[in-house]
Amino acid sequence: TLFPYTTLFRSEKFLDLLNHARGLGCREHRDHIYAFLGHPLAQLDNGSGTIVTPDYLKKEQDVFLELAVRLIQQYGLRVLSPVEHDDRTLNEDFPSWVPFRWNVEYTMCTLGVHSDFCCDASASTGQRPPTVVGNNYLKVRGLTVDVVSEAYQFSAAEPGKPG
Repeated sequence: TLFPYTTLFRSEKFLDLLNHARGLGCREHRDHIYAFLGHPLAQLDNGSGTIVTPDYLKKEQDVFLELAVRLIQQYGLRVLSPVEHDDRTLNEDFPSWVPFRWNVEYTMCTLGVHSDFCCDASASTGQRPPTVVGNNYLKVRGLTVDVVSEAYQFSAAEPGKPG
């Protein structure tokens, strides 16, 4: 007897699949998403279709933004775990909270993206779902617990040098 994929890996989500596959190379950057839409994890919970509909006429940034909005609606703040930037992307006119950018890739397994991760930074206080405002801004509730006073850049060339 064959078991559905979602039965074998109940805790795995489309977010996890994309995170595992983020290092794969694609000439067509939209295929970082579209290539996985046939996977059972890409299906909406109500079975009405996939998380996004492939459309190669859409700009790459619009495809990644649409996916980010849908992922946040389904998984909440976990979606922010795989967000990565460099100096160039921080200065782009594009929402900084969009994960899985096709032009930045530093790590493959990111802290907190996996649903089975044992960290509970909120101490089970409950979460308010983030709100996407005008498709460009992400409104979240936060609390300042400390201030970063010094940062270090990790590199083989100059280990331990303050950044």
